[in-house]
Amino acid sequence: MTQKEKANRNILLKNCNINWVKLDPNNPVPTYDEDGFEWTLEMRTNDEKQKAEWEAAHIKVKEKHDKETKEFLYYVAYLRKLAYKEEELEDGASIKDVIRKAPSCVDLSLTPLDPTIVGNGSMANIHVKEREWTWKKKAGISADLKGIQVSVLKPYHGDASVFEELGETKILESEDQLEEDDIPFEGGAADPELDDDSAY
Repeated sequence: MTQKEKANRNILLKNCNINWVKLDPNNPVPTYDEDGFEWTLEMRTNDEKQKAEWEAAHIKVKEKHDKETKEFLYYVAYLRKLAYKEEELEDGASIKDVIRKAPSCVDLSLTPLDPTIVGNGSMANIHVKEREWTWKKKAGISADLKGIQVSVLKPYHGDASVFEELGETKILESEDQLEEDDIPFEGGAADPELDDDSAY
């Protein structure tokens, strides 16, 4: 196999522990150098064989240690796919004109899965494709994230809401007056002297 053929390989990484999944097609995150936006996720493992598999796919793997004890915790790697660069928006181009296709996200039955609900500690098979790159006088091969197939989902529910269900919202007509009994909070109506800055 030639170097060029090797750089075009599609690779399936099985049974990966994934975290910090940022694959929302409509909400890529800033790149490290903040010159563009990307989709990304983190992989973790304690398995030496899996670590070697990642490295064989040209994925950079680092060791994670406890900050205080310096004890080894796990191996960590990051996968990315570029959404667009800021320079591509020059000459009046819009984001929709230049943005690339986001990595796919499906379940084991190949049904599309909302990537925003994939929480830390989920397990997935990951599709990457190797890509040759050159930068200044350097050259190499990287692995671009193409998609994930979630096998074990730990749902992410977002921030817990402080609200609770209190019934139906009252809709007032212009001539209606709000009675104190209609206010579903203890203490009746709000203090009219309470300004916005002191409310939090």
